[in-house]
Amino acid sequence: EEGGRRDHVPRRARSSDPRVAMAAHTSETVSSICRPLIFTVASDETERLVSKNGLLFHELVSAFAHCQLKSSFRSINHNYTLNHLRVKFMRVTELQPRPMDAVEALMRAAVLPKEEEAMLLSQGNASYAHDPQGQPWHNRHRRLLRESLCFAEQSMAECPVLSVVVVSTTDAAPIESFEELGGPHHLPTTYQNGQYDPAVPRLYLLVHDVHEAQGVDPNQVLRQMKKTFTTSTCKLLPINSLGGDELNLNQPDVWADCLEQTFFPEALPAHAPMADVRGCCLSGEDMLAIRELVQQIVSGEVIPAMEKRIFNLNHHVSNVRKGMKNVIKSWWRKPKDEAERNQQPGGVQYRYDQIESQIRLLADSTFVMQDYETALSMYRLVRDDFKADKALLHLGSCHVMIALCLNILDGEARTNRREAESALREACTAFQGSQHAAGGAAAQGGQRKREATLATRYGTHAAILLGELLGMGRDGRQKDAADILVRMAAHETALSSAIMSELAAWHYFRGENLERKFSFQIIHAGQRYHTAGQEQHAVRCFTAAQGMYNGSNWVHIEDYVHFNLARHLASLGQHELALGCYVRIIGAGRQSANRQDLFLQEFLSLCASKPEALEAFIKSQRDHPAAIKEGTLLGLDLPRIADAKLQVYECQNSGVEQYNAQRIPPSERRVWASMLADLDAELAAANKAAEAGTPAALLEGVVNAAAKVAEDRQLNPEPDPATALSLVQSIRVVNSMGAVKAKCPNPRALAEPITIGVLLENPLDVVVRLTDVQIVA
Repeated sequence: EEGGRRDHVPRRARSSDPRVAMAAHTSETVSSICRPLIFTVASDETERLVSKNGLLFHELVSAFAHCQLKSSFRSINHNYTLNHLRVKFMRVTELQPRPMDAVEALMRAAVLPKEEEAMLLSQGNASYAHDPQGQPWHNRHRRLLRESLCFAEQSMAECPVLSVVVVSTTDAAPIESFEELGGPHHLPTTYQNGQYDPAVPRLYLLVHDVHEAQGVDPNQVLRQMKKTFTTSTCKLLPINSLGGDELNLNQPDVWADCLEQTFFPEALPAHAPMADVRGCCLSGEDMLAIRELVQQIVSGEVIPAMEKRIFNLNHHVSNVRKGMKNVIKSWWRKPKDEAERNQQPGGVQYRYDQIESQIRLLADSTFVMQDYETALSMYRLVRDDFKADKALLHLGSCHVMIALCLNILDGEARTNRREAESALREACTAFQGSQHAAGGAAAQGGQRKREATLATRYGTHAAILLGELLGMGRDGRQKDAADILVRMAAHETALSSAIMSELAAWHYFRGENLERKFSFQIIHAGQRYHTAGQEQHAVRCFTAAQGMYNGSNWVHIEDYVHFNLARHLASLGQHELALGCYVRIIGAGRQSANRQDLFLQEFLSLCASKPEALEAFIKSQRDHPAAIKEGTLLGLDLPRIADAKLQVYECQNSGVEQYNAQRIPPSERRVWASMLADLDAELAAANKAAEAGTPAALLEGVVNAAAKVAEDRQLNPEPDPATALSLVQSIRVVNSMGAVKAKCPNPRALAEPITIGVLLENPLDVVVRLTDVQIVA
């Protein structure tokens, strides 16, 4: 370790089969987004009963949404068996486009590392950057990125296949409640603006609270439902068999991994649960009843509804677009300009009853039901219409789905890889064109637009998919993958730009001879993380770059990395590690005077504000072989006083290095000799009188001695030069330890000034100004 922090040197590790990572991410994208969607419209009383378990109704049934079944599905060209199908239950208030500001706030919260992920932060990310599951914060960000594209008009994959209207037996009038909730005014905006067909199949579900509604006959209400809604399916679901003291506080939490992100929390009902355990009011029979209900909905409602939708859409598309006559007519199809497309009510460019929207719905429906060959042909068919109409977002979304189909159909072969890559490149180009057309690109002055648009999110999603496609395989084009990520990151917000820059950096790292590009891009990612307020990830990125510059000739970049690392560590409260980084860059002493002064001021400020951190840092260095020596921090070369070279000079000779009696002028020699004779006589008399022990004798002896010296001086007024020189030879310099170099004492008069020579060593380029120097004996 150096400076209290371990230098992280990334290792060039490769995944055993990168195609597996790409296939896994593609499968995750398909399974998380492309699932048959069922939306629920529940009464407030129903939500109150279900909330006893700490859940909403759509969350209650979501735990059993993954159905294992063996059902034959009739598609357009062939029949096949569905061994399993996973559906998605969603509350009706969530069926609308995602607001970008809410998505950005959720992303900032999602990338914050959890407590159990602290160990990953301390290891850097070189060892698991190649595994999509290696960085959980990246996975959460990517999941939110995909969900932010839901219910946009450019995709029909989220078009619901079934509507479930839910009323409880404790409602005041269950039948009237069913009729009210099943009305068109309860449909979300995606139906009212013409994006989806309002004629959606419905299922009416009656929820019965076994413990609370003991005096109500649910079967009688169910019979009334079947008489009223003769064309729809009616079901009964008993729940909450446990209540009072019978709560199951050991209920396994089967809902933890199934809860979807809520983008409109203000529309959710607020009801208090019975306990802090999810499902505490549900018995084993209730759990089996919920699972059986979901199985019946999937096998008896969802699959037949999807078959009917695909059959009707294919019949209409075949009549309009297929056949020689329709192909020739399509050659003279007049493109729809942007003004014509924006004249649709609600701003939807292609209504559900237009052929372009129907082809896209047919393609997405077959994709959801895992008929990828039919979906690919439909995507290619509608792609040309979007291209002719210059509907860039629709065109780019279509290209992304084409690439996903090709990648799934490719399997272990590589025949479709080139076409999938070309489709994703076309998608990125289309999304960038839409950004420029909508003013979402960078301004002419070069400033990045801080607010993301739908085109930006689509472009980010396509760039990540293209980067993984280019980087997979042992002959992957890592540089091309990184370049596309860097280009698309220029239009993103600070957080998403940081994540894309980090992904690009690791693509550079896996490439050949691209270490410098990796270092630059990982530092840029750290800067973007800092701008987004994600200091922990900024530290992680700067730590990854730290090992690339240690011991190199890029000394200024190394100082920049350590300086930013110190700042980020200090902001996180890790002051001891921050001090280590400051010590490292200040001790190197290779900066200019101004930058050195900046580093020194921040270091001293941190020491003054956090003395306990400084003490802990010093204590941590005591085991180092070259640690603390004479009170100096390891590696820190600060201005200091050279005690070994301290010298004390006489007043008359303080300007010379060593006192020399020969350099005293002859006129002053007699003065010094006279003063010395007087002082010697007084001291001799004082020592002799001190033996008597009385002050009167002491004073009398000194006075008599002074008088005798004065009398002698009258007889011999001036000593000869040789005698004066011999007298002053006894004056010598006193060394720094206080020892007199002369054989005899060197007497001084009281309040006589003495000059001390102090040597101040300053290894820094910073000017040190001394304002208050004191000598402490």
